[in-house]
Amino acid sequence: MRKLAIAIAICAGCGCRLADALWDTDPTDEPSTGCSEKLDGTNPSVTQVPSPDQALPATTDTIVRGAISNRPDDVTVFKVLVAGIAANNDGDDYASFDATIPIATLQALARSAVPPDSASLPVDVATNCSDTLSPSDFVVPVVPTAATSLAFQTPSVASIPANGGAPAQLVLTADGSDTGMAVALTTTLGALDGVATETVTLEPQGAGSGACAATPAADSIACAQLLGAGRAGIAVISARAANTPPVTAAVTLFGPPTIAPSGVSLVDGQPPVSVTVTDPGATGSPAFTCFPTQGEGLTIDGSGASFTVTASSPTAGTSATLTCADAFGQTTVATYSVPK
Repeated sequence: MRKLAIAIAICAGCGCRLADALWDTDPTDEPSTGCSEKLDGTNPSVTQVPSPDQALPATTDTIVRGAISNRPDDVTVFKVLVAGIAANNDGDDYASFDATIPIATLQALARSAVPPDSASLPVDVATNCSDTLSPSDFVVPVVPTAATSLAFQTPSVASIPANGGAPAQLVLTADGSDTGMAVALTTTLGALDGVATETVTLEPQGAGSGACAATPAADSIACAQLLGAGRAGIAVISARAANTPPVTAAVTLFGPPTIAPSGVSLVDGQPPVSVTVTDPGATGSPAFTCFPTQGEGLTIDGSGASFTVTASSPTAGTSATLTCADAFGQTTVATYSVPK
C-alpha cells in the first residue's frame, strides 16, 4: 500500500489567511469511504528544506510550503490545514501548497516549547477517504519573545525547615500576553516540587489551584513549591523566560534548634553550666521541646529555652544529654560528660 510523502520548505513572507472552518468544503468533495485503495492511516514522511537548524528564526509572518506526492490515483486531497490555517492549492490536487502563518501564531506556539525557540505546526490533510491524514508537524524556528512583566510575589513564608517539613509557595506573575510561556525555575538550596530545576507554564489567572487560584492582580500566573533538602542557608530562586532577565526571590532554610554550650565536660564541685536553646525558625515563643536524660550525679534541670547542668558527686565517665526538637521534626542532641 502506498503512503503520502510530504516535503516542505519555509521562508519569510507577509500576509496571512485564516481558515473559514476546519473542513468547510464543497459538497461534492465531502469525505467518503469509497476509496478503492485505502490509506492505512500512517503519517507520511515529512522533510523540510531548509531543515529547522539551517533556517533563520522567524521574526515576521512566515510562508510554509509543502508538497504531496505518491498519492493513489483514486485519492483526492481537497483541503490542507497548517496550524489550523487553510493552505493555498499551488498545484494539481495540492501536489504543492503553501500557508502563511502569522508571527503571533508562531510565537504563541513557541511559548510553551522548551526551549521556546521553535513552533510545531500540526498539519491535517483531508481526502475523499474516511480518515484525515495527520503527518508529522512542520517545525519553524522562531525568535523567542520576552516576558513583559515577569515577577515573583513575596513567598508565602519567609523561612522553611531545611528538612523539608513544610513548603514555601512561590507565585510568578506576568502580563496576560505572556500566558502559555514556559519559565525555567532554579534554586541554590532545597528543591522545587521535588527537583532542583523545574519548568512551569504561565496560565490565565484562576486556572491553577491553591496559591495560584488565590493570586490577585495578575493576568498570568505560575506556581511552584520550595522544600528544604537537608541543608540550612538562604535559597535564591531564579525564574528565567526567553529573552528576559531573570527575576529572583529568597527564602531562608533553617535547621534544628541550637544548644549552647554543647559537648561540655564537667567535674565535681564546679559551678552549674547554664544552657540556652534557640530555634532559628521561631518567631516569638519557643517552637521546640527539649527532653533531658540524666547521668549518675550529672543532672540537667530547666524548661523552655533555659537549662542548667550540675555535677554533684558524679560517677566517672557518666554523661547526660539534652535533646531538643522543633515542630518540623528537626532534632539536636547536646551531650555533657564527666571524664573517666
